[in-house]
Amino acid sequence: MLLSNGKIPNPVINKLISKFHNKDPRVLLGPEIGEDTAHISFGSKTLILTSDPITFVDENIEKYSLQINANDIATSGALPKWFLATVLFSENTSEESIYKTFKKLNEAANQINVTIVGGHTEITKGLSQTIISGTMIGEIETSRAIKTSDANIGDDILLYGYIGIEGTSILAENYSEKLKSLQINQSVINNAKKLILNPGISIVEPAILASSTNLVTSMHDVTEGGICTALNEIANASKKGILIKKNEIPILNETQEICDKLKLDPFGLISSGALLITTSKNNSFKIIEKLKKEGFELKKIGEVTNNTEILFIDENGYKIPIKNFYKDEIVKFFESD
Repeated sequence: MLLSNGKIPNPVINKLISKFHNKDPRVLLGPEIGEDTAHISFGSKTLILTSDPITFVDENIEKYSLQINANDIATSGALPKWFLATVLFSENTSEESIYKTFKKLNEAANQINVTIVGGHTEITKGLSQTIISGTMIGEIETSRAIKTSDANIGDDILLYGYIGIEGTSILAENYSEKLKSLQINQSVINNAKKLILNPGISIVEPAILASSTNLVTSMHDVTEGGICTALNEIANASKKGILIKKNEIPILNETQEICDKLKLDPFGLISSGALLITTSKNNSFKIIEKLKKEGFELKKIGEVTNNTEILFIDENGYKIPIKNFYKDEIVKFFESD
């Protein structure tokens, strides 16, 4: 079976990781669907590791790489600390351009107090743009490490941020002329471009704050495949059901308008900057208030259920299955453009 562009579908990933056999007792968490980090026992602490490439963007790729990988570390409750960057440049890249990329990487690392400790750099045949594949490492006390699979029946599901802002910003930055041709106002396009900076795509601060309460059962950032895929991954990792009030999910006007004009579903659009948190119903208010005092708004959007159904409640009160977007909406757009 030939696969299309984008992230490898979860059923295929499942087959791949079923071939791995963990023989090391220090591996506390290995590859699993819905788990974005590996956990390795390291004395009284646990090392948290993740790896992610940046392939959708060329502009600000250095900052993207640091923030996207830092996000994954933070969803385990750990502080991101060390970063390895594999940087692949296209043919005919100048030495000056390489220096600029590493200057920006260093600046982006300094902004989040991360140290670059290694990696690999090369000129690679066949590339049309620079690709950065990053590996981020953090650490946390073993008893405080958080896994996606630990969501419990009856937990509330909280959401920080807005869905689709990453995809919205990428589309506005790279396809502004097309958006203008679809009668989207220039002010909307300009606002959409800025979403990567404000509210931004980092969830490190709210994730670490939430973790500090010791009341979180699981966290998961919303990336490829949008919030629908993230919710499916929580359900699959925890082997629980999910029931979400679709109208409670916050979406910015810029995202809605651009998706409407391009005939894309914002619920399947890449959404770094959004964070899902599960916690017991008794503790929801405590976490919401803790983050609110620090300027981070959380919204209750649903709950974890005792079956395996993964459902939205729509505007008419009907329960409908939450689609799993194996191909992100932005990839669908790239292929059709």
